[in-house]
Amino acid sequence: MGKAELVDVAKPKIKEGHVLVETAYTAVSAGTERANLMKMPNTGAYGLPEGERRYDVPLVSTRLGLTGRTDLVIVTADEVIPVDY
Repeated sequence: MGKAELVDVAKPKIKEGHVLVETAYTAVSAGTERANLMKMPNTGAYGLPEGERRYDVPLVSTRLGLTGRTDLVIVTADEVIPVDY
């Protein structure tokens, strides 16, 4: 099993026309955090559809000039569903 570690990191350089968003609070439970770090499913209780789970997925909007990441996307034959817990 892995371990959690708190480290200081330098602020990333912000590209022209981009913004940096800092998370002040999160409601992620320890179990969800563990499941995410270990790439384990943790969404069954929410009634989400079956499909390929892709974790820690980068998101980009060139139209809005935004980048980020989401915890999980579920890829089905018909759609891609973002899940952020």
